Amino acid sequence: MIKQIDKAHISECEINNLCVLPDYRHCHIGKKLLEHAFEKVTEESNTPDLDIWTMHIVEIAEYKIESIVPLLSKSIDGSRKNGDWYTDLKSDDWHYIIFSGKVFKVDRSSSEQYEQAKEYGMSIGIPEYQLPNKSWAKSN
Repeated sequence: MIKQIDKAHISECEINNLCVLPDYRHCHIGKKLLEHAFEKVTEESNTPDLDIWTMHIVEIAEYKIESIVPLLSKSIDGSRKNGDWYTDLKSDDWHYIIFSGKVFKVDRSSSEQYEQAKEYGMSIGIPEYQLPNKSWAKSN
């Protein structure tokens, strides 16, 4: 779950311009959307501490990504009783996999880097099936 970004660190102008120049894209799909549109929620994917998931889609300009990613990492609530969360942003070449307090900048052609992010996510309680893995790497 992502908390509101601390506006003291980003000017209102920057917040309002997040959707300009869509170099990086992010889609956070939530539980309710999955239940009704794409996949059956199973006992394995159940999150009893959450009633509703949400979906957020953002686009961030290339020149802003390095300043936004740390703020997202600080904003992720790592206190869930049933495991942590992550979010991600990707362009054609790079994929930022963002955990609370930890960021992986993955070369999208590197299956090894995806596996490192997956291993970290599992170490903090995120189920393996929810994490990025080597199959997410782009073929050259």
